[in-house]
Amino acid sequence: MMKLFKNIKFRLLAGLFTFLFIVFYGFGFFIIYTFKQHYNQSIESTLLPAVKDLKHEFHTYFEDAHIFEEIKYEFDIDLLYAQIILIENHKSTLLLKSNDLKEFSLSYNNIPIGNLSTTHIVFSTQMIPQLTPKKIKVATIILEQVGDKIVIMQCAIPFKEKIPFLENMKIFLWISLLVLLLIILVTVYYLLSKSLSQTKNVVNVVKNIKIDGEPHLIQPTNIAKEIDELIETFNTLINNLQISYKKVKDFGQNASHELKTPLTIIRGEIEVGLRKERSNEEYKTILKSIMQELIYLQEVIEKILFLSSNSNSDITKTFEEVYIDEIVIDTIEEKRA
Repeated sequence: MMKLFKNIKFRLLAGLFTFLFIVFYGFGFFIIYTFKQHYNQSIESTLLPAVKDLKHEFHTYFEDAHIFEEIKYEFDIDLLYAQIILIENHKSTLLLKSNDLKEFSLSYNNIPIGNLSTTHIVFSTQMIPQLTPKKIKVATIILEQVGDKIVIMQCAIPFKEKIPFLENMKIFLWISLLVLLLIILVTVYYLLSKSLSQTKNVVNVVKNIKIDGEPHLIQPTNIAKEIDELIETFNTLINNLQISYKKVKDFGQNASHELKTPLTIIRGEIEVGLRKERSNEEYKTILKSIMQELIYLQEVIEKILFLSSNSNSDITKTFEEVYIDEIVIDTIEEKRA
């Protein structure tokens, strides 16, 4: 039984640990994902005014890359990758790029021109292995379109490889997860141990219960409602068994007494008849007495069979009114005889 309780406790704890780990991990993943999305939106929010300002000044100041540096300082941007591309006759040509790109450039050979316009900025994410960080957020817009001649501007800001806030958040979430899991598991282990120990006590009490007609009640645990309901049901069962046992015991004693009395009388009458020779009238008197006792014995046996083969409700239906004085008179006459 102890081994069974330990197996149950281990399985419950293992299942609870798995469930809580999945829930907490999912919760942590959702929080980190939300912050990453927020960070992504913040980069787009930083790029948006810079792109609009550069587009506004396109026809006036786009002679060299200094305009990109001015915009970068104006909007307090550490790194601003920007370039101007001319697409003519399905051929892309890089016209101008920012100093931050150095000898590299953003990918511009497969720009989805169909999704672009002079009023709509399209955001995308690129991986440039030569740059550090490699992952960048790119904003693309059409600056000018005359016939087949299209001038496109791309501005980009790199994603930080490690965001201190997110890194601290991850550490905090993992520590919180482990601490919370530990607290919950310790609490559940304590409750399970207490509950299962109470169950073990109930099992021990049940083992020691004897069917002797005496009341034996198992005390409720006051811990688990389900266990207390089981104990209440078991107490009802034990009580019914004890009542049934007591009835059977009392019935046996009463039946023994009722059968013993007429048999004793019959034996006495026979012994009286055998002591000496008697007249026919005396033998007839003895036989009549024996016959009366046999008839009484037969009635007792029939009553016993009736009581043993019917339930209390069936027996109750046969109850009828009796007069105590008649019973007393019959008893006195029987004793006199």
